[in-house]
Parts: sequence; structure tokens; C-alpha cells
Amino acid sequence: MISNKEIIEVSDAFLTEVNERRKMDGDEQLVKSHILTHKEHPERTALVVMSEEYENAYIYHPLSDSKDPIHPLYSEPDGILLEYLEEGYEIVEMELHTHAALWNYIGETNLVDCKDGLQKYLEYCMQNGITIDKLKSAYDYKFYDLLTFYYVSMKEDMFLRVDAFKDEPWYNDVALFTRIGVCKTKVEHAPDVYKALKQLGYSVRLKTKDGELYILPVKDKKPKETEAR
Repeated sequence: MISNKEIIEVSDAFLTEVNERRKMDGDEQLVKSHILTHKEHPERTALVVMSEEYENAYIYHPLSDSKDPIHPLYSEPDGILLEYLEEGYEIVEMELHTHAALWNYIGETNLVDCKDGLQKYLEYCMQNGITIDKLKSAYDYKFYDLLTFYYVSMKEDMFLRVDAFKDEPWYNDVALFTRIGVCKTKVEHAPDVYKALKQLGYSVRLKTKDGELYILPVKDKKPKETEAR
């Protein structure tokens, strides 16, 4: 099985060759946006690139025999990312400028059809430290905090106790929330803490403030007999 590192190396070499040919033909250079792969079908790995003005998107398959790009009819997030995530693809690599464009576009328009794909993308962001503060430190935009869109529907387990998570590295975060109704957690732990609290019956949301990620209640909803949990 090919590793992500190898996929990135092959894709970068492929894009270099493409740009060399485009330069000879007098065409504008293409900029890497992100790489997606499917574990069961690595030959379908998608290298998504943009024109220098970010007006057009092209999708290449650098691990296949085809050298011709797919030119999507539209370059919104659904068509070049979120649909792929819903079809089982995973993000291998994504440039920070692409994250910035996504957060800006989705935050301003809220035009996303692939809701499940958006949730997979937000989990990737948390696992890789992509937050509103990181984007603001690199770009002078008024980003909307997309992590507030994170939502996972999970059924409450009435018999589940907080101690069920005691061996997890984020256990103290969950325990603190059950006591005071709010907690701060590491970005990479946020999806697990969020899901654990949902299982315990809490309605929660994520919010970034002053460089820290917090889990807050959506409304004053607490499981009965909180202390017994």
C-alpha cells in the first residue's frame, strides 16, 4: 500500500511536469490545492489544482495512466472536496490557502450541499490543528469559525458513565464538563470529547476563543443525576 508521503511526492512531481509543459505552451501555471485518496482505490488519487487567479479548478489522477485533467463545471467546495469525502476519500494534504478559501467561502455563503462531507472536513481540521486563529495569523480575513458547524448526531446511552472514558487522554476534559458545564480541550481531542458528551446526553457546541478551543452547552440541558454518572 502506498503511503501518504509517497502520494505527495508523486503528485508534486506530476504537477511539476504539468507546469513545465504549460510553460512551454505559454499557459498560466497551476497551484496545488489539495490531494485526496481512496484507500481501496489508490489509483483514483485526486490532485486538485487551481489556476493562478483561483478561477478554475483542475483534477488530475497522478497515480493512473491518464495525464489529462478533469475540469469541473464548478469549483465550489462540494464539487472539488466534500463530495469526494462523502464517497470515502480522505485528505492526504491540503494547502493552507485552500483552507482559508474554504472557511471564507462557507462562512460567508453557507452554501454546502454535502453536509456529511463538511463534517469529515471539520474533523480533519481539528486533527491537524486548522483553527480560525491559525488562519487569521496567516491571512487578513474576517473568518467565520467553521468549527461551530461541527455536529455529530449520536444517540444518548442512558447507562453510560463518565468513568467509561477514564483511560482516554481527554477524560479530564469530559469529567470537567459534567461538573461545571464547560471545558477547554486540545484541538485534536475535540471530536472525541464532543462525541463522548453527546453519548452522555449533553447538547454541545465548539467555540474558539483567544486561541483556545472550548466545548460549550447549546442550551441548559443536562442528564439527570449528573453526579451519579
